[in-house]
Amino acid sequence: MPRLVHPGTRRFHFAAAAVLASALASAGEGDLRFVVYGGSEGTGDTTRSVIAQVVRLRPDLVAHAGGMVGNSRLTQWVAFHQIAEPITSLFPFYGCRGRGEKRAVIQSRGDAPEPRLFCDNYFSFDYRGAHFTFLDTERPIFKDDPQTRWLADDLASAEGKPIFVFSHRAVFGAAERHILRDGHYWWHPLFVKHKVRVAFSGARHLYHRLCRDGVTYLITGGGGAPLDPVMARRQVCPGDVAASFNHCIEVTVSTTEIRCRAVDPEGRTRDEFAVRAAGALGPVEP
Repeated sequence: MPRLVHPGTRRFHFAAAAVLASALASAGEGDLRFVVYGGSEGTGDTTRSVIAQVVRLRPDLVAHAGGMVGNSRLTQWVAFHQIAEPITSLFPFYGCRGRGEKRAVIQSRGDAPEPRLFCDNYFSFDYRGAHFTFLDTERPIFKDDPQTRWLADDLASAEGKPIFVFSHRAVFGAAERHILRDGHYWWHPLFVKHKVRVAFSGARHLYHRLCRDGVTYLITGGGGAPLDPVMARRQVCPGDVAASFNHCIEVTVSTTEIRCRAVDPEGRTRDEFAVRAAGALGPVEP
């Protein structure tokens, strides 16, 4: 397990300076790099090891797919902010509302935007040529509900940009009872129409990659909470990649492709793929 450097210590601040000094070492100049993780409820060594790996990846921003605390007791949020400090002290942080969580989380830094929250829980912003949309899946959705109407307008406004969507419950995937009810009816057609490149979720504590009508869906719930087995085999189709392991997702966006890499706490690549950054949806041809 990686050695952890705790916030508030001289060693942590020295390590933070080293991280920032080498921020462009492993990415092409001008590439946007961000990290996504979810399902990090808890304060144990596993959660800390995933957070340490996020820091080592040196992203431009960090997105959380929900499951930060599991409930909204003040003590839980205090513990979350303490354990997440190695991330939030260095990088902009945006988190979806998860089960039992009353609102989304925004901690902007530097030139990263501080978007307006709608109903406390959904929002979007543009950053370095890409569009980021964070949704609230803890409320019912239907064709004409306020969030779905807002989503249609929001995605339409981002035409021509790489679009990334984040939600806690999955529209598709091995989420079992935590699948987003009616998400495939009302949200998936919008994702296809407006060419959403990748949709991330975190309601199950596992990894699942799938593609539906050109849209790539990723369940990334390996942030440190106890892992779930991949049991919903009826929700896994041929060609999907599904496994249960702790991880975060590194996303690198260039002008031609979006490359995603599932990285475990030891820094090993467990899955990697690329999709087109513009034009028709779908994977990059080998």
